[in-house]
Amino acid sequence: TGSNNWFSLVSLGFRFLFSEPRLLWLGICGGVSNLMLGGFITILSIFMIRSLSLEAWVFGTVLAIGALGGVAGALMAGRVRARLPLAQTLLLAEFIGGLGVIVIGLANIGGSAASTLTMALLGMFVHSIGMGVYNVHSMSTRQRLAPPEYLGRVTASYRLLSHGAIPLGAILGGLSMDLFGGVTTMDAIGTL
Repeated sequence: TGSNNWFSLVSLGFRFLFSEPRLLWLGICGGVSNLMLGGFITILSIFMIRSLSLEAWVFGTVLAIGALGGVAGALMAGRVRARLPLAQTLLLAEFIGGLGVIVIGLANIGGSAASTLTMALLGMFVHSIGMGVYNVHSMSTRQRLAPPEYLGRVTASYRLLSHGAIPLGAILGGLSMDLFGGVTTMDAIGTL
């Protein structure tokens, strides 16, 4: 039946994913990163509008400028990888992304509206640079390591493993913001 065929295709992807240590490591790291990303996405708009007192259109501008950091990260990904081994490239990219989140969390320390906006813009841009570098290398590594006939199944299994953490992160991020506040939650997400 169709459901048995679907299950066998999915299980084949997971078997390959779990048999290749580099892909498994990448999937686990992606899951942890996406757990934090789920929390970040959940609290970002609330934090920027409530805690940083940004107007909605300013927040939208921060996101748009931050997206340019993702483009910059993707463009510099090859140069970073040329200087560092893959594992170090991925860890550096995650570190840079987390550093950007911490900068956002500290954006209201300066006091003035201009310094708050500058820190929010810088934080989003830096966060997106890290994610741009990470995404280029995690995707290309997955494509390089999976045999072409398994690539779709491995990609689906990998994404289930890594993206399955986003909803849990969203719940934990919202709960943490309610319990500990936006700055503490933002800084915890950036640190982890």
